[in-house]
Amino acid sequence: MKVLKARLSQGFMMILLSIGMMNHVFIIPFLLQSSGRDAWISVTLSILPLMAVTAMTYYVAKRLGNRSIHEWLSQEYGLAAAVLLRIIMSVFLYMICFYTLFDTTTWAKITFLTETPVSVTTIVMLLLCLYAAIMGFKPIAISAGILLPFVVLLGFFIMTVNFQTKDYSQLLPILSKGWGPVFSGLANSCAGSFEIIMYLFLQPKLAKAAKAWQLYVLALALTGLTMGPLIGAITIFDPYEASRQMYPAYEEWRVATIGRYVAQTDFFSIYQWLSGAFIRISLALYFIVDVWNIKEKLPRIGAYVTVAGLILLISLTGLNDTNFLKILKRFYFPFSAAFLGALILILFALALISSGKKGKEHHDN
Repeated sequence: MKVLKARLSQGFMMILLSIGMMNHVFIIPFLLQSSGRDAWISVTLSILPLMAVTAMTYYVAKRLGNRSIHEWLSQEYGLAAAVLLRIIMSVFLYMICFYTLFDTTTWAKITFLTETPVSVTTIVMLLLCLYAAIMGFKPIAISAGILLPFVVLLGFFIMTVNFQTKDYSQLLPILSKGWGPVFSGLANSCAGSFEIIMYLFLQPKLAKAAKAWQLYVLALALTGLTMGPLIGAITIFDPYEASRQMYPAYEEWRVATIGRYVAQTDFFSIYQWLSGAFIRISLALYFIVDVWNIKEKLPRIGAYVTVAGLILLISLTGLNDTNFLKILKRFYFPFSAAFLGALILILFALALISSGKKGKEHHDN
């Protein structure tokens, strides 16, 4: 099946919405719980490993060229290496779909759809994402291009409106409990931004490859998507109250007012949250099937439906919200940071070896 190429800007928009959902929403509660007042220092320190991961991502991307990462592995290191990566990434992408869907529908139930069964919102959301995945990469990219500008505008709006309620003295004193809490939150901070390596899967589907400086700017933007609402939560609520909140980024919207007569603006957050969740789930669902290089239309649709059915099955098992959050905090996010860091290190090493072989062959000739 021929895949229409998307623009580089659209690829970046998908990354910003997808990873931004992770950094802006999922990670912040756990950062506040693990690092408290100094959570912003954890995010600042995470820039260093993120820059290293971004540099390695760019190097591997240069080695790939127009090939998919699976084609490159198969050609350079054999089919077994490519199949192993496909299996690992399928499981990882499945987890992204599951916890994004579960957390989104849980939030919807708690905040604005209190009388609607979670099963209904889960099915509706999953069907929309399934349809987008079936339609293909380019429609998802176009959707991201339409959704992101309004998400960004709303982000600047909430930052500006809430400025009057912020007390930046809440950020001090720094390191009152030493470096332990800071390093405790470092893994959580890296878990989201390290997903920038997903660019390797997007690049073959983009009309133009990214330059190094563009990836670095993207990495800094992803860090900013964590830093902004994190500092906002600390300065508005204080670090202790913010750490007790399940969705601090949403609570910031509940504080915002416009003049004397508009006291409820949190409905804007629904657009932001659902936009990010839609792109994140749709893109992950698309790549779960795409990595297996299924070309025929009917088998491909069947694969999407099967994967979506498995996601729905697990989502409706009645997992307790508290246990779900504990799993994310103690296991998933630290594992995600370690997994993505290890993956890019391995791919970088393989790219270096491959480059060395090519250089030796050229020299021998």
